[in-house]
Amino acid sequence: MGIFLSVLYTIIFWIIIRNHSFFLLEGVRNEALRWIFLLKVAAGFSLLFVYTFYYTDRSTSDIYKYFDHAKIMYNALFTNSLDYFKMLFGVMNDNAYFTETYYQHMPQWFRSFDSNIFSDSHAIIRFNAFIMLFSFGNISVHVVVMAFLSFIGSTALYKFFIRHSKKSKMGLLFSIFLVPSVLFWGSGLMKEGLIFFALGILIYEVDKIPYKLNVFRIFWILFAVFLLMHTKIFVLLMIIPLLIAHKNIQNISKQKISLIFLLVVSLFITIGYFSFKQLGNLDVFKMLAQKQNDFIVLAQMENAGSLINNTKLEPSFISVISNLPKALFNGACRPIPMMDNSIIYLPNIFENFLILIGLIFCFLFPNCINKSEKSLLNISLWFVFGVIILTGLTTPILGAIVRYKTIALPFLFSIFVIAVDKNKVLAKFPKLTNSYRFLQRKILFRSTIK
Repeated sequence: MGIFLSVLYTIIFWIIIRNHSFFLLEGVRNEALRWIFLLKVAAGFSLLFVYTFYYTDRSTSDIYKYFDHAKIMYNALFTNSLDYFKMLFGVMNDNAYFTETYYQHMPQWFRSFDSNIFSDSHAIIRFNAFIMLFSFGNISVHVVVMAFLSFIGSTALYKFFIRHSKKSKMGLLFSIFLVPSVLFWGSGLMKEGLIFFALGILIYEVDKIPYKLNVFRIFWILFAVFLLMHTKIFVLLMIIPLLIAHKNIQNISKQKISLIFLLVVSLFITIGYFSFKQLGNLDVFKMLAQKQNDFIVLAQMENAGSLINNTKLEPSFISVISNLPKALFNGACRPIPMMDNSIIYLPNIFENFLILIGLIFCFLFPNCINKSEKSLLNISLWFVFGVIILTGLTTPILGAIVRYKTIALPFLFSIFVIAVDKNKVLAKFPKLTNSYRFLQRKILFRSTIK
């Protein structure tokens, strides 16, 4: 039954991609896009395979523990359907009755070590409980649905980038869809798939605001904001000032764009810090220290084999600043050969090697960029920097670092696509030309789609 349903939904999504105008991408064959979707489905099942046969303890498996908790919520539909909908939408469900009847059987709903930072486990549990209405409890269907949602987010992100830069359609396609870590972690039954969906939709829809504003656009913006608030709120807080700066460059010279981003981000951080302090009585530095402590406790409880020896954060500005170099190193460079030798990290080590090459090429083969492209570079640089810093500061588990920084990788590789002149690279390495042209013929075509 599960195989039949997963194949059926894959075919339905394949047909939607073939026929819906949203998936008509400038310069990209729709056939190639459909194959990329199938590749994401395959990647999603690869992740499921790993968590089924490699991490065999369902109680600690990141996929199965949330899926099994969702089953408890879903089963309420057949005993007390009103309870199911209250838990699904978070309405009148925060009381002793729900705790005793349901939540005490769902350890990830209330974890004993959680700090006062909003727990993002609720969103993935509720997502699974909702999809069970259509999957009838077959996890393979959930994988296909998550792969499709992630694919939508990547499609929206591609449309945003290609609207502002025509430098390399194929390069942007690979950067946004086909980075190995993005495929693996972003296509499976993890909250990263929801983050990619919400982030892509938010950026795409906000970018369209001055040209066409309607009820549907407002709905998708609000829905994306709501979803990010309940999965990774720091992603939302990072992207908001970057979109504000991006929307205010029309009357700014290209030379001042970086300054505008610096001012907007600095102002946003300052206002946010004092707002949390005064209105919510929240200390940002204390929240960072508590989040790191949550990870340490979790690693000890689950005997995580990839725990790295991070210096424990103190809830102070001095502690955060002194830990920034190590956070940058862990977030940007790990895993590295000789230091992190597990075979599971080989794709990530290869990605880090490509990132190093990209950085070198940025200096050796610089590209001429226009005003819109400079804004894209600023968005990407600030977002990548923010994700790496926060991940490095709060996450002492190497496996989690690898997973969490995937949301920044499409932006990072897109920087190289925009900043590096591919014609200079091909001229320097002529043996690459035939392979590049072959891929162009298979993937791209001339188009005027906007």
